[in-house]
Amino acid sequence: MLSRTATALLLSLGTSAALGSLQCLNDDTLAAAALPTISLPTYVKRQDAPKAVDVYFHVTSTEANKDRITDAIVDAQFEVLHSTYLRHGFQLNLVNVSRIVDNVAGRGFYETTGIGIPDFDAYVAWRTATRCGAYDALNVYFFSDLNGGIGGVCNQAGVVQDGSQQFFLDGCWVNGDTMPGLSPRTGNDTAPRKGHVAVHEVGHWFGLFHTFHGRHCDGINDQVADTPAQAGASSGCPVGRNSCPDSPGLDPIHNFMDYSDDGCTTEFTPGQEERMHQQFDATSGIDSTPEDKRLHVSKRHSAIWASYNLKMLMAMASMHRHPRPASC
Repeated sequence: MLSRTATALLLSLGTSAALGSLQCLNDDTLAAAALPTISLPTYVKRQDAPKAVDVYFHVTSTEANKDRITDAIVDAQFEVLHSTYLRHGFQLNLVNVSRIVDNVAGRGFYETTGIGIPDFDAYVAWRTATRCGAYDALNVYFFSDLNGGIGGVCNQAGVVQDGSQQFFLDGCWVNGDTMPGLSPRTGNDTAPRKGHVAVHEVGHWFGLFHTFHGRHCDGINDQVADTPAQAGASSGCPVGRNSCPDSPGLDPIHNFMDYSDDGCTTEFTPGQEERMHQQFDATSGIDSTPEDKRLHVSKRHSAIWASYNLKMLMAMASMHRHPRPASC
């Protein structure tokens, strides 16, 4: 059990055996009426230059699997993210790749089984010590030993204060088993391995919901008008699936924000692209609001950290010091 509520991290599990038997932990049960609606009756392709986004990878491993996620696999994963989001107007720039070896962190701080975090304070201290960049910087954590069934989770953007817990918990978690070219661990051999789980999770970071958000056929569940209604997550690649037969269109099984297998997912819709830009502009403080209304979060710099020691990080966090890895 969690020592306190961690809604930004541990959210409700879906019922589908999707993402190749792995689950995204982002909540898809929130009432759509409580969410901001973006009406997209028409769409005009953006002509402006891609928005630059700094990216920090944190490869987090147990001692037993510290050599499992190689540099080549990291490069391949970034190329999947870069090429996908460049098509939708975002220029992802990989600033730094840190490597963290710790038997607790390598499991994502989760219990041996299940999705509980026994020591939430240690988890927050670790995130505080490792997150890089401003609030508009994307931090992606890859774990060598996440429990079977966990695909990933990523925070939805919001307005936060610099130095707050919400600031430091911003970012995405991804099961290392889903990275392209990585051989599966025993018992997790159905995990997709084209890197699309990271694409899915980063979609949440840019403000997207699951295409089946709300799990019903009435209304625009995911707040995007051009994704057909969908009553539940897909699995595999169910061509012709139509979970909402009285609504226009078949289920968007090829959409990155569904749960279809990596070999099936290929796209975001124009409406999703527009939502990503609107959400990013609104929460990153770049160019969509007047200067006096912008959210400013300054970048941080630090000394070089050759390795991470969990007890040391906890001690430093308790003194309100926030160390950063090299190149942050």
